[in-house]
Amino acid sequence: AAHDWKLSDLAKKKNSQRPFIAKLCSKLGGDVHFQMAKMYENGIFSADGNGDLESAFFHLSCAAKMGYAKANVILAKLYSGIARDVLRDYKMEEDVGKAFEHWLEAAKEKEHTAMHMVAQFYEGA
Repeated sequence: AAHDWKLSDLAKKKNSQRPFIAKLCSKLGGDVHFQMAKMYENGIFSADGNGDLESAFFHLSCAAKMGYAKANVILAKLYSGIARDVLRDYKMEEDVGKAFEHWLEAAKEKEHTAMHMVAQFYEGA
């Protein structure tokens, strides 16, 4: 075998790359949840082909919690009442505070639209 180590052994070692690896794993998980949200919205898992918007929202929220910038942008748009390309038909009450939280999380990931929106929030404050 090319290596004699196990992944569990690698996890136990001190590693300067650990924060990077943890962030990468979170991003991958976020992308999976984001794709699941789109599939639920489009009815991929439904026998009748109708979308399941509640499941889509759940997976979008999971992606956002994992730091996936696109998911945070879409949730910010949802809470702001702004048109979006995912969960187009999902209706919810607007909440400026939650919108700002999601814009801020996306901005931390260097998402340009989010950085602009956060700046606008501060200019208006």
